[in-house]
Amino acid sequence: TVGGGAQWGKTVLVLNFQGFATFIVFINFGYYTPDQELLAKIVDTKFRPDVIDQQPWMAGMISIGKSENASGKTVNRKNSYQASDGDRKAFGHFCGMQKPPTTISLDAAALDEVDDIPRKNIGYVDGRMTGSPLRLRFEIGTQRIAGAGQNQRVEAGSFFRRLYECPGCGADWNLEENFPRIVRRALTGTPKKFDLILTAEAGHDRDA
Repeated sequence: TVGGGAQWGKTVLVLNFQGFATFIVFINFGYYTPDQELLAKIVDTKFRPDVIDQQPWMAGMISIGKSENASGKTVNRKNSYQASDGDRKAFGHFCGMQKPPTTISLDAAALDEVDDIPRKNIGYVDGRMTGSPLRLRFEIGTQRIAGAGQNQRVEAGSFFRRLYECPGCGADWNLEENFPRIVRRALTGTPKKFDLILTAEAGHDRDA
């Protein structure tokens, strides 16, 4: 379970993992959102340009509109694709959660904005993975309810935080928690230790 603010990059990170899963290690991956409208935006504005189009070799491995049901039969399905290197194959699926997913076998799944997905439908995703030895599930999104839902699962988890080492001071920083004071404005064009620190109120100069 991964919690974070908006525009932090959680969706793009998981979509790139989906690309790794389906195009490199050939495991079936499902990506689920609360509704079809959000799903279409993710496919058209993030998965295709930020994953597929960044790796030209993927184009020769992909077949759009194909998926596989539980019996192994290939069926036509919108918002699905098949990746194959000639010997191995894997299926990627994008699905809105107004209607629970059925007839699809998965190894891994991601639930985006999971607090907005009807709770009664979430169990259907786990049911798609019962035949897999992996059964890996991601929950990502902005946490909606303090102490409940995704927030409760985040707090019950390992609570890892990504830290970055500053090349100037050598300290480790969590970028999200410390923005904007992790950014200094190079007044002379060359970074110096005593340059001004940005604040939420002032110091933002697009030309700096």
